[in-house]
Amino acid sequence: MNGPGRITFNSLLVPTDFSENAWYAFEYASRLVDGDDSEIMVMHAIDPDLVNQLVELGTGDHEEVYESLKKNALARLERYTEAADDGGTVRVDTLVCEGEPFFEITRKAEEFAVDAIVMSKFGTRNLPESLLFGSTAEKVLRGCGKPVIVLPIKS
Repeated sequence: MNGPGRITFNSLLVPTDFSENAWYAFEYASRLVDGDDSEIMVMHAIDPDLVNQLVELGTGDHEEVYESLKKNALARLERYTEAADDGGTVRVDTLVCEGEPFFEITRKAEEFAVDAIVMSKFGTRNLPESLLFGSTAEKVLRGCGKPVIVLPIKS
């Protein structure tokens, strides 16, 4: 129910790196979305740098490594769709793509014309590295034309 002072959205994009902070962002988004035909798009971007590193380690060629990472990501995304199947009225769609995560997040937000993006401030990347070089969330904030809700680390 939409009460006074409560903002709700019809469609949200929630990027995930499968960290607990990303799950927290999904749970938060679930409370923000409302309305007829409401939807949460949960996406995971496979970083091409990771694929290249795994290829260099001899784990397979680019296509084999990417398909293996994609298969793993799709299996892990089932957690999000199962949460929606627990009696929720919100549709949860999932997506796996390859590309620089911050770029793919901003691109998919525009492509799917979502109302906003909900993401955690930090995910699985090392906190000191993110503080020194900028986090994915910071890059999305700078580059995206959509509203971005950035959540702190769940305490």
